Amino acid sequence: MKQRLSSWVVLLVAVLGLAILAALILANLRFTDGARDANAFLPRWAGAHAWLTQQRSPYDPQVSLSAQSMLYGRPANPDQGEDRALFAHPLPVMLFYAGVGLLEYPFGRALWMTLIEVALPLSALLAIRLSGGRWPAALTAFVLLVSLAWSPGLRAVVAGSAAPLALLLSLASVSLAQRHRDLAAGIVLSLAMVDPLPGLMLSLAVCVWAISNGRPRLPAVAAGASVVLVAGSLVLLPGWPIEWLRQLAGWSGLGTGAPPPPEWPVLQPGLLPEVILVMLLLASIWSWWPRAGGGARTLVWTAAFTLVMADWIGLLVLGRASLVYLLPAMVLILGVLARRGRTTGSWPGIIGVALAALVSWAPALLSVDSEGFGVGGASIGLLATAMGLLWVRWWVTRGAEIRSFMAEPGEEG
Repeated sequence: MKQRLSSWVVLLVAVLGLAILAALILANLRFTDGARDANAFLPRWAGAHAWLTQQRSPYDPQVSLSAQSMLYGRPANPDQGEDRALFAHPLPVMLFYAGVGLLEYPFGRALWMTLIEVALPLSALLAIRLSGGRWPAALTAFVLLVSLAWSPGLRAVVAGSAAPLALLLSLASVSLAQRHRDLAAGIVLSLAMVDPLPGLMLSLAVCVWAISNGRPRLPAVAAGASVVLVAGSLVLLPGWPIEWLRQLAGWSGLGTGAPPPPEWPVLQPGLLPEVILVMLLLASIWSWWPRAGGGARTLVWTAAFTLVMADWIGLLVLGRASLVYLLPAMVLILGVLARRGRTTGSWPGIIGVALAALVSWAPALLSVDSEGFGVGGASIGLLATAMGLLWVRWWVTRGAEIRSFMAEPGEEG
């Protein structure tokens, strides 16, 4: 009787899940049908669509011109801040866009938005599990909801950003590494390159940790999987590295005589962005090596810190940050605060998460530029999160009783 009841419950959950997915796809399709907004998904879809249906290189200027025509009905005017819709990513990234590239743009974008809407709460759930401790069900549910409703999450959905998918793959690789599933962890880690900069930096952090713990199989598998992806892409389009570099040069204005994009701080006059960039790179390396040789729980802190640094570096280079990469750090900080305060119940955590979500919407509520926080505002959020993680590291390591919070299973007592 119990087995039959369990089967019915599983069936009901499956049907409910499919119904929710169908509703999300339909709602997203209503949004994308006729939408002509500049977004991160369009140039990647245009590149995949041209490559798969017309056998044209995604780096072909005609591909970006076609995307510009979809946006403006004419070629874009960069002097007026219009998006040139360039496919400026390594070709292996195309692996993730091949499926939607075969579809028409509105339906492909709707499916991609649905994928992001699923990836965000799954990332939050993985972050909660990685943070350790027992989370109240109400607080867990609220964090999952906020992962979609806070400003970075909703902006990522609308823009079709790859960051939530990269975040999910990153946390999945860390979770697999914790459980000593090095083969799967290495493969998933290589796929996190869907967002190249955070994926690369997290790969370095995880590989340093794995080597220092006597587990060379994980970095070997990650490197091998990356080589397979690059080699396969070279077979399909042998000249793509040169085309990609040419695309990057045209995008940045390097070697073309054109001025650099005004939203790229690192290319503007003055040394402050470069100095901060060097400091962030050094901080990232520092976060890997002092934690080298630590247990699996220490990997969680290192991964969270690395993702924050990667987002900040992207902000200085490109003038924008996803900020969804702050999610694991915020969850880890919240978990430690709950342990430190020995709070019972969900309300303190719910209030804290709600305040963070409200702060994330402050620029929009104050009618700041639609791009979001701007470099200064985003830097404040990234700095505050990084300082919170440094506090977590200090607090967790300042006494034997506190260190038990990060103890490996079986090490306590």
